[in-house]
Amino acid sequence: MYFNPTFLTFFIAFMSYGFYGAGLLDISFKNISFLGWVYFFMPIVAFVLVSIFEKNSLNYAEYRPIISLKKEFSYYDYIFLVLIATLLFLMSTQYLSNSISNDSYSYASAGLVHVFNVVELLISKFTIFDDYYAHLLFQFVSIILIIGLLLISIIFFAKNNFSILSKLLILLLLLSACRLAILLLGGNANQHPPMMGFPVLLFSSFLGPSDYSLKLSYFFTYIIFAFIFYFYTKKASNSLVSFIATISILSLPGFLFLSSTVEQSYWAMLCFVLTLILLANAVSYKTIFAIIVVFCFFRSASIFSCLPVALHCIFYNRESNKLYADRFKELLMSATVVILFLPFFLFSLIESPGTSLGRLSFVDGIQSLFIQGNIFKYPLDTFGLYVMVLLIGGALLTLKNRQSQIAVLFLLFLIIIYNLIDTSGYSKYQLEIISPFVIFFAYQMIKTYTKRLHEYAICVVCLCLLYFNIFTIVDFKNRCLEKGNPYDTSRFLYSTKSGCNFVFQPPFDLAPAFKYIREVNGFSNFYLPGLYYGGTLPHVLNKIKISEFKSINLNLENQLNVERKNNIHWTASDAKLLNNNISIDYILIADVQNAESLRDDLLSLNWQIVFFYKTQNFLLPTYVMKRGDSQIKTSLLR
Repeated sequence: MYFNPTFLTFFIAFMSYGFYGAGLLDISFKNISFLGWVYFFMPIVAFVLVSIFEKNSLNYAEYRPIISLKKEFSYYDYIFLVLIATLLFLMSTQYLSNSISNDSYSYASAGLVHVFNVVELLISKFTIFDDYYAHLLFQFVSIILIIGLLLISIIFFAKNNFSILSKLLILLLLLSACRLAILLLGGNANQHPPMMGFPVLLFSSFLGPSDYSLKLSYFFTYIIFAFIFYFYTKKASNSLVSFIATISILSLPGFLFLSSTVEQSYWAMLCFVLTLILLANAVSYKTIFAIIVVFCFFRSASIFSCLPVALHCIFYNRESNKLYADRFKELLMSATVVILFLPFFLFSLIESPGTSLGRLSFVDGIQSLFIQGNIFKYPLDTFGLYVMVLLIGGALLTLKNRQSQIAVLFLLFLIIIYNLIDTSGYSKYQLEIISPFVIFFAYQMIKTYTKRLHEYAICVVCLCLLYFNIFTIVDFKNRCLEKGNPYDTSRFLYSTKSGCNFVFQPPFDLAPAFKYIREVNGFSNFYLPGLYYGGTLPHVLNKIKISEFKSINLNLENQLNVERKNNIHWTASDAKLLNNNISIDYILIADVQNAESLRDDLLSLNWQIVFFYKTQNFLLPTYVMKRGDSQIKTSLLR
């Protein structure tokens, strides 16, 4: 097996446009419009163009990153890597152990879309699966899909008798066939990048679908990034400094929370910082652009990473004697692989402008940033004073370095663009645009100040930061929460003290409530209202049987239809309508709009609270309500 960055972009593009069918309108095949055909053929044309432009790149010598690492690392380095993975995992445990929530259900469902379709087809045709747990059938289908993709990847990446041209032709034929099949099945008009859910599919096949495995699918890549960060800081300093810095910087609570959720902003954060670090280490522009394109299929905002590469290539070119015209030509030749992402980028802009550039508000954004001072307020609320001092101090102390100058310009660009799109200072966007630069300027400090005294000073600062991180994570309730009910279910906002505003997805724990429902055999008459995107993924993740899956699907479909006819928002529910549905006997109240009001309204209709649980460190409550006449004590509410 060998690794070639250009080959990797081809395969990821195939996964996006072929396996997931990204950029196909949900319309009848017989009545497909001219624009629909344009969307169908754009990726195929992009493949052909990039194949022509990147002909030489496809013949590059083999990349053997594992062998390179073996040459760089000693026995002690491997011990440090194990310690890094272990410590980061332990510090993330409370994030990983909770349920996914909010938009994570949408992103994960998109990654498992084929699995859902196959499972629903199987259980509609056969009853032999009824007594089996749904998650086992989901895992089995996931394994089959991954094996199929693995076989394709072996043909494409492994050494064999196929020429490069033959491999590209095979991939092109597969791409066309897959897009045609998905078009016939209804298309995929999702405006979000198609690959954001693939890690979920991958880990569901290995570990089975569960809240834990879904979160671990993202966190695993964070561990890989930690190894990369360790590798480059070790090259700039030594193993001990690199170990301390890696653990301290990457264990910042906001970073750990972002990496422990199923959230597409995470991928842009990784892309931004990797781009800067690779530029600082003289990695070829062509390789960096290939990596950027891969990340674009996970998060469209990753395309912004082209800016620092362009600045570096034109104004800080490694060959300083080159004319600007030659530098610009080099940039264009290096960036041709970006063409692979353009079909999806154009599709999302045209079909769903409101999710991206359509949200730009220049007047409100500029006023919010520079007049109201939110350029400082939002990051302080999210990260706190310590982290902002680290960011600004690292930038100022390394500003003589050209890579740091580019990073500062890139940071200002992202702050302005993101705040023009979203003037609320939403914490996940702050994590996305600020985190990469905290990491990068820390790296620049280590790379710039290499004297023994400087290394001691860096280690002391990092150890103090590590203490702050552990203290915040372990004692989050007392350190960060101002009240006993921090989650405002009317606006879906989690309130924390300044410096702790990184919990953008409420860390509910649904497992105890689902366990109770299992014990009372209540799944056949169960309903979960709220911000779950009208799907059954929460139920599958919590070990329901196929027969129960069918009943829940039916209850869900019927109740959603009733509520939509009565103009009930999809994130909310109505107690009277629930009470009128005699097929529902149990209701789980968690991440639903105005949860407290819904609970009280059901109580007034003679429902009872039969189970209550509140997460210890995040203070988020879940209730199981049961229809019935018997009175049950509700002292848990007091």
